[in-house]
Amino acid sequence: RLFVRSLCADDLEEFSRNRARPEVAQYQSWGVEYTLQDAQRLLDAQLLTAYGQSGSWHQLAIVRCEDGQLLGDLAVHFCDFEDDSQAEVGFTLMAEHRRQGYGQEALAGLLRHLFLDRGMRRVTATTDERNERAVTLLRAVGMRQEALLRESSFWKGELCSEYLFAMLASEFRLAARDDVIRCAGVCEEAGAGGRGEDRVASLECARSGLSGQAQEAEQKRLARWMLCRTPATATPV
Repeated sequence: RLFVRSLCADDLEEFSRNRARPEVAQYQSWGVEYTLQDAQRLLDAQLLTAYGQSGSWHQLAIVRCEDGQLLGDLAVHFCDFEDDSQAEVGFTLMAEHRRQGYGQEALAGLLRHLFLDRGMRRVTATTDERNERAVTLLRAVGMRQEALLRESSFWKGELCSEYLFAMLASEFRLAARDDVIRCAGVCEEAGAGGRGEDRVASLECARSGLSGQAQEAEQKRLARWMLCRTPATATPV
């Protein structure tokens, strides 16, 4: 349903307008006075560093495949630690596109990318303890709450407490294996044969009513998608 790419100049007007909304800015570091010029400065700074460079932040656009609509954005920080194997993530979804599963789909894809493509050992995220939507999303993608950091930050004139969430590569891989095994079991009950990821793909194609070459192409695509959730394959977001 969506894809993730680098933020670009064409996104900035909608990006800045979304950030200036009170319901979006409420638990973020920026305020409702966020402008197009602020967005341009963010993009300019991002263009000065290579993606994946230690210590760098990168803003990624979440885009709907159907019509190219900007749905929100992801942020990834490649932490400047000795082993370069840790990253921090963030996310902001446009208010009108919430509650449709886009945020969970995009963040899950980013985690797969960071663990499988970038070789991260640990990925973290922090959020204001009052931000119930963010907490729900982080738990939905399997991140584990490690701590409540009481009065750990000072935002917009008040002390705030934050939750720290994390996921290890070992936890990601274990969850991915369990998911493939569980899906394969469902397909086994439905009478599909082959490897776990092939059985899932076959069942999904049958449900979609595809046949012939279209079914074969879709089955291969779905099998690749299932494989990207196991440690043996590296598939982009």
